[in-house]
Amino acid sequence: MTFVNMLGVLIVTAYLVYQIYQRREKLTDMAGMMIAMTIGMMVSLTLGILFGVSLYHDLTNSTILAVVAGMTAGYAAGRPISLLAVLDGMLAGIMGGMMGAMLGVMLVFPTAMIWFVNIIFVAVMVVLLRLIAEETGDAHKEGIQAKRPFFGRIGMMVGLIALTGVFFVVQRIFWA
Repeated sequence: MTFVNMLGVLIVTAYLVYQIYQRREKLTDMAGMMIAMTIGMMVSLTLGILFGVSLYHDLTNSTILAVVAGMTAGYAAGRPISLLAVLDGMLAGIMGGMMGAMLGVMLVFPTAMIWFVNIIFVAVMVVLLRLIAEETGDAHKEGIQAKRPFFGRIGMMVGLIALTGVFFVVQRIFWA
């Protein structure tokens, strides 16, 4: 299961980096910094937990692998924008890799946390794709702005709260 999760994280990250390279002329330095930081942090945090669990609680190797993966993702995401975005993405990769690996190593029953982090990863990446679309002006062309007022503000928060509640109920039933 963890290998499939790792592969999914890498595929989503590659797709996002591709989107950044395609739209790099339209992205501002501030948006690029935010994008690189988000990608570096989420990739290293998610992979850090997965490495910590799959490497049988080896903190050293899981930290090294997660930090390198996060720094690489942060570099790749920030490179088309600016050197400041590169630095921001790489530093976020270091921080997320250390936190994720520590958490992964400490987990006794990791299944619930792996599912939770996967859900958070997907939610953040969806919002990040929306940010890229807004910053490059593609959101206006596709009519996304017209649909956003309810779902974008209230629906997203209600959805995340409901998803968290469902997650805790399922965890209580199946993993307790």
